[in-house]
Amino acid sequence: MRLTLTLFAIIVATSSWAQPSGTDYFAEGKKAKAANNYALAIENFKKATEQKPSYAEAWYELGWCYNEEKKYNDAINALKNAKRLSPDEAKVFYESGYANDFGEKYEDAIADYKRCIELDSDYGAAYRQLANIYFDLDKDYANALQYYLQYIDRSAEKDISSKTWYKKGYSEIEAAQYDDAIASLKKSAALDPKYAPAYDEIGFAYYKLSQPDEAISAYTSSMRIDAKSSTPYSGTGDVFRYLKQNPEEAFNYYKKGVEINPKSQNCNFGVGWCYNDKSNYEAAIPYLKKTIEINPKYAAAFTELGYAYYGLKRYDEALMELNKSVKLNEGGVAYYYIGLCYIAKNQKEKAKEIHQKLVALNSKDAPNLLAKINAMP
Repeated sequence: MRLTLTLFAIIVATSSWAQPSGTDYFAEGKKAKAANNYALAIENFKKATEQKPSYAEAWYELGWCYNEEKKYNDAINALKNAKRLSPDEAKVFYESGYANDFGEKYEDAIADYKRCIELDSDYGAAYRQLANIYFDLDKDYANALQYYLQYIDRSAEKDISSKTWYKKGYSEIEAAQYDDAIASLKKSAALDPKYAPAYDEIGFAYYKLSQPDEAISAYTSSMRIDAKSSTPYSGTGDVFRYLKQNPEEAFNYYKKGVEINPKSQNCNFGVGWCYNDKSNYEAAIPYLKKTIEINPKYAAAFTELGYAYYGLKRYDEALMELNKSVKLNEGGVAYYYIGLCYIAKNQKEKAKEIHQKLVALNSKDAPNLLAKINAMP
């Protein structure tokens, strides 16, 4: 028994996690850390590592404190030593992941977080941080959602932030999981009732579920919270335009959205579309041009602008815009109006060519265009 205890004492004394004999730098560092005096803690942990370079726990604590001080490059360097000395310690890889994450070395952060999870599959914070990287940086919402689900499965609900519920809900919308999204986003809003984007996404999810009144209620809550955001006006406009079939009311919301944010793509497009719907083509044109200025690859805006010119019998200008639309996205509506322009210009053969394109696209407008072609002299 005496021999066993002696050997155990030797092992502890020589372990990379053990405090070196005859020094209190590590203990002093822990005291300073407990008092949130990270600068003093760093000073002591550095001395502990200088006295014993193989002291893994001191390297870890040093990296942890550097992270608290937002000195991420210093943290990375300290934690490299901790990882080398303790390659099977999950918390070391998490802390290194955090340093790389906030030091904007994202590939290294992902590798560290994944190693942390390999070592401890219940290390919830690593799942959360991975999810945040995929959500914020890569816009990879499918991957983000899987990691948010893993994080939530391993966490007490009281520890889950409003922002995490929001990001999970947003990712669920991207996955067309609208009911799940609403549940997540309502939890986000309950934790932070002043966070307008949560209500915007709730409104969008209800819109996708064809529940207009619920969508409008959510968007209205967003309007009350943030009077300077055009998003709820854009969303409400879409509800009235598509679900309630009320373009006049949709126009009012889109117009208000443009007043709030002249650079809102959807609100400018919505105003232009509504003006076209009312055959007020001249009024539509500036809003549709603004939409294209905001997003030069928005094919539907070129189609709508071409339609406005068609309505004004400015056929060459219409053809120019409609051809831009089909170059971006071969859509039946744009081709249909190209065909109508050729008919108006009495270019029957060109109209026939467009009809063949509509047939190839299996467009419902193909028979309508053919009937108009056949009616030509």
